[in-house]
Amino acid sequence: MSRYLFLSLCALGVGCSGDDRGSWGDTGSAGWSTTTTSSYDTDTTTTTTDTDDTDTTDTGQPGTEMCGESFPTLYLSPDDSNSYASAVTARYRVLGGHVPRHTRTYEIFNYYDFDVPAGPTGGVSLTAEWIEDPNEDGRHVLQIGVGAESRGLQNRPPINLTIVQDTSGSMSGSPIRLSRDACAAIASRLKVGDVVSMVTWDTSNNVELSGHAVTGPVDPTLLAKCSGMQSGGGTDLHGGLTKGYQLADENWQAGMTNRLVLVSDGGANVGITDEELISEKAWRGDGRDIFLMGIGVGDDSYNDKLMDTVTDAGRGAAVFIDSEAEAQAVLSDRFLQVFEVAVTDVRLELDLPEMLQIVKASAEDISTNPAQVRPQYLAPNSEMVFYNELTTRNPTCLDDSDEIVARVTYTDPDGARQVERRVFTLGELRQAEHRNALKGRALYYYGEALKTAGAGADAKGFAIAQVTEADAAWPGDPDLAEVRTVLDAL
Repeated sequence: MSRYLFLSLCALGVGCSGDDRGSWGDTGSAGWSTTTTSSYDTDTTTTTTDTDDTDTTDTGQPGTEMCGESFPTLYLSPDDSNSYASAVTARYRVLGGHVPRHTRTYEIFNYYDFDVPAGPTGGVSLTAEWIEDPNEDGRHVLQIGVGAESRGLQNRPPINLTIVQDTSGSMSGSPIRLSRDACAAIASRLKVGDVVSMVTWDTSNNVELSGHAVTGPVDPTLLAKCSGMQSGGGTDLHGGLTKGYQLADENWQAGMTNRLVLVSDGGANVGITDEELISEKAWRGDGRDIFLMGIGVGDDSYNDKLMDTVTDAGRGAAVFIDSEAEAQAVLSDRFLQVFEVAVTDVRLELDLPEMLQIVKASAEDISTNPAQVRPQYLAPNSEMVFYNELTTRNPTCLDDSDEIVARVTYTDPDGARQVERRVFTLGELRQAEHRNALKGRALYYYGEALKTAGAGADAKGFAIAQVTEADAAWPGDPDLAEVRTVLDAL
């Protein structure tokens, strides 16, 4: 995905402290420390501008230099709240004896669960947690959680689902089998009132279903199409997408969730024409938006560039299915999270106390220019979690009365723009629960270990130490147990 970081890093204090350690506490046991000098650690493309870093003045008394001016508001956004393909591909590759690739930290945060309170109907919750490193003065974690409303399957609106299924020759074997599993898992959660269309594509495209009104979760017509899919032929992604959007348009209905689902092994190429087509349909501004979801299927050869590109343009989630169990877990058990929308245009705004420097962050997009941070949608029963590591050039500048101001802007189901604003004092945060932040720190360094796999054991050892610490606050947590299993195999 294209990502942007348009800010003066030194003006914000990022990388200007000289020694930005990438570890917490005693690095001797883990044997790992790192120095970052000019970027957020967020998988972003960094654009910097020259700046005169003159925000401190020596008064002649050690430790009493001026604390500096206020920094601009930061705008942050993750990917779609249920885009987590790389979390699954990394697990699959490592446990299969391969080196992970294309690890995106924000997708790891999306995939695993946090204890973020649910928001009100049509709204969001906003929480913050804080950790101070007991072994290094001035080193902190600030983690923000944004929670969507809780919703049951019985209350969901009807869905108009258009499946664009890759049946090209590269889909033979496990990809087409997993496609059948994915299709059946989706079918298991449908109900009377839902409408399904399906087009399969290779060198040509074939309409399998058009505006089919399902009879329930065991609709025989849909299940027959799922089980009957066969692979063969070349690749015509553009033709499949064009026909898919045509079917979605023909069957579009107000009051329904209108979604197009692309299923592929990632072997196809997406061109600029396809991206423009997807962007036009996903965000037309006329109330007839059709969000695109990507389902990747396959084995360790899967390359997720296709899904990453098209779902970015299509404003939807990208997931990866590596087994029938994963198809059930993602597409059936998490049906509402991956197919429904609670609120749209979600973006976090953050005002920090003077002299705090963000040196690491899990967000996909972060900027002082709101136009450069694309808002995302938030699904029901899910959350957006923003992990940030900060340092203070002068710890004496911070006290318990200092405030962190967080605002979440979003569009509610009625189309009205809303703002949820919270002010957190450092004193309040220092005394509050921080188990989510402990888990966030473990997941962040799990991602770092995946990114540096094969480069040595230091990052792995440090990540395991963070998981061990988080375990104490999350006894028996299946997410942390899975992460530890992957780290042990890394």
